[in-house]
Amino acid sequence: MKKIAPAALSIILSLVVMMNIASMAIAADYKLSEDLKFTVAPYAWLTSVTATIGTKGNSSVINASFIDMIGSGGTFGTGMNVALMGHVEAIYRDRLGLLSDINFASLGTNVSAKSASLSGKSTLFLADIVPFYRFGTWGIGKAGSITFDGLAGIRVWNVKADFDVDFRRFSPSISKETSWVDPIVGARVAWKFNDDWSINLRGGIGGFGIGSDFTWDATGLVGYTFWEHGTLYAGYRAVGINRDGGGRKDELKFSGALHGPIIGVAFNF
Repeated sequence: MKKIAPAALSIILSLVVMMNIASMAIAADYKLSEDLKFTVAPYAWLTSVTATIGTKGNSSVINASFIDMIGSGGTFGTGMNVALMGHVEAIYRDRLGLLSDINFASLGTNVSAKSASLSGKSTLFLADIVPFYRFGTWGIGKAGSITFDGLAGIRVWNVKADFDVDFRRFSPSISKETSWVDPIVGARVAWKFNDDWSINLRGGIGGFGIGSDFTWDATGLVGYTFWEHGTLYAGYRAVGINRDGGGRKDELKFSGALHGPIIGVAFNF
């Protein structure tokens, strides 16, 4: 019997979590204060990776699609095992809010040359913690509306890279781990066509040389509201990073992008 690939298993677990949250929400017959609203949105991010991770002297190139990673053997191949993905947010009086996105991934790759081979595995933790201000919601047409939010917060990174470099005469191992925080600013637009269909767009930039040299993100989602408290979402997300470690040879650098389709469910209370 074939083993389930770690990335495929993460999607199955995400779907199970979605169904559990839905059943709990239906069973809970209570109302929160009208002043405070919550959104909980577990999702699966079918991520492709294009990145360089390592030190200035020793780095590993990862260039793999989601399809490649499903059949690549997970953490110890050219693969990814996403352990956690989710979005939560709260807004007070439809004006001041706080949102967070959390992602964890394991990455691996192997690179060969004539005189040496480089094998590496890396883990990546990424979390956005972003207060936002809702400038307003304006009606469009008979049943439509558009909402605009301004975002300003932080993006927390933790990257660990382990490398085995196999030369002809010796095989050194290199292990590096580093964490940093990037300030980020951005905006979010929600365009509701009617009671059922909507489009959500979010984008931002950050880093500014404080944590990384530069980071950016962009997300586009189409939503279908199937229940008063539930909306199905599908779309695409990309997060980019350029961090050269200050040019120091022994400092961990990370540059590239994580990108791919998103599917998920948002529960609103």
